[in-house]
Amino acid sequence: MTALNEPLMLRHGAPLPNRIAKAAMEELLAAPGQVPGDRLIALYRRWAAGGAGRAPCPAALALLVERLVRARRRRAYETWRATR
Repeated sequence: MTALNEPLMLRHGAPLPNRIAKAAMEELLAAPGQVPGDRLIALYRRWAAGGAGRAPCPAALALLVERLVRARRRRAYETWRATR
């Protein structure tokens, strides 16, 4: 029998640090307009900090994170550009 804290290699080659996984589900924590809000983001941060090997996030949250990253990069570029 394997222990939950043992690493696991997925079929496609991605390693998980342990065998603890959270299934994707509806948390019912959407902000008005059915978008990811602060409560949902805080929940996923808590799960990530807890050390689960895998915690898939809803597509809407993934899109929000992508938009935030793009906006941060754009601001950094504009700041750099203004100094040239």
